[in-house]
Amino acid sequence: MPLDFSAIRNQAEIYGLAGRELLEERTDEELASICNGIGAQWLDRIQIHGVSLSDYLNSLWPNWVVCACIHDVRYWLGGTDKDRKKADKEMRDNCIAVIYAQYGIFDVRRWRGWLEARAIYKVLREFGKKAFNHTKEGN
Repeated sequence: MPLDFSAIRNQAEIYGLAGRELLEERTDEELASICNGIGAQWLDRIQIHGVSLSDYLNSLWPNWVVCACIHDVRYWLGGTDKDRKKADKEMRDNCIAVIYAQYGIFDVRRWRGWLEARAIYKVLREFGKKAFNHTKEGN
């Protein structure tokens, strides 16, 4: 399912997400070639009942697609291992910012989302290295 980058840019601005300028600096066509939402691009090839695994993950966490798009651009830009860690932390923190904006302090969804964002960070740290564009020396 194609992503709506106009809506994604709008969400990034509303939530005040870190890295939102990366979306503003690129055309929809460029973003479409970089971003697939949640999950690595190779997940697009895995189908479950005719739906790609990426689309399935996007439907599970629709409000985090904007965070994933910023993260996709960071990974595409690449850099050092330190840059990758910073991108992963930014993804976690952006997901938490979205959750905090949506749910009050006593809403259990806020705390579940916080735990999920921390889990996503751990998955990125463990499995994201191959997707990151290491472009600078020292890797």
